[in-house]
Amino acid sequence: MEYASLEAMEPVILEYLRAKHVWHDFKERAITYNFEKIFMDMIEILNFITDVEHFREKFPGRKFIHAAAAREELMARTHKILGNGIRSFLDYAVELKEKNPKLFDELMTDYELSARLRDVEPLPE
Repeated sequence: MEYASLEAMEPVILEYLRAKHVWHDFKERAITYNFEKIFMDMIEILNFITDVEHFREKFPGRKFIHAAAAREELMARTHKILGNGIRSFLDYAVELKEKNPKLFDELMTDYELSARLRDVEPLPE
């Protein structure tokens, strides 16, 4: 996955923050249904979210993506998370639909409700 610019990546990072509970839910379901790879991906995403939260607390008003761009290793991790997060979600969804269609339907319903809440909640500053 490629982004048009650094500026285009920051809103995606903010969406990851806003969807933190969704990533936690995916992690919990991966534990429950023994999807080890998905579990590890969710841990990686949640660790990234925690790092972004700490950065935003320490440097209010600054964009995380600019700090990431200044450090090659952090930028590589950011690209990996932003690209793999979406792929992980899709992999998880496909595997879940094949192995447990009822749970897949529940997940999609939860995701839709989260999207509606997201539209109502303000973006984190």
